[in-house]
Amino acid sequence: MDGSSADALTDAIASLLTGTGGGLLGVVIGAAVQRRRNRAEADLARARAEQLLTDSTLAGHQSASDALAQAIRVQTEHLLQPLRSEIARQGEQIARQDEQIARLRAESERLRAERTAWRGRYWRAIDHIRALIAWHAAGAQGPRPRPHRDIATDI
Repeated sequence: MDGSSADALTDAIASLLTGTGGGLLGVVIGAAVQRRRNRAEADLARARAEQLLTDSTLAGHQSASDALAQAIRVQTEHLLQPLRSEIARQGEQIARQDEQIARLRAESERLRAERTAWRGRYWRAIDHIRALIAWHAAGAQGPRPRPHRDIATDI
């Protein structure tokens, strides 16, 4: 392998770990950790539900029904809590991105206005240069052309 392809490979690996690909790598690792955590929580909820069922079976049919309802509530809460926290996290992320989009739009509009102003000054300067060339070509007779007030301070 020559030096340039080794450098390209090194750059690609560095980009994967720290750059745009690093975000993807972080998401994949985070998803694997979250999946493992969710499995453990589901197993714990299942064990609690089974314990409640066995305890309630001994206590009688009515208490078994209550225990089953309690087990369903416990398991539902264990399943919904991670989803609720993820929804809250994503809501915060969306709010931050909305703020960033608003800032970028304002910056874009400011830059467009600035570009339009500079283009106007550029063309006024070109017109003045053309007027000076025409004046000089005619033997510099008559008064010298006056620049537009936007560019007069720059001359």
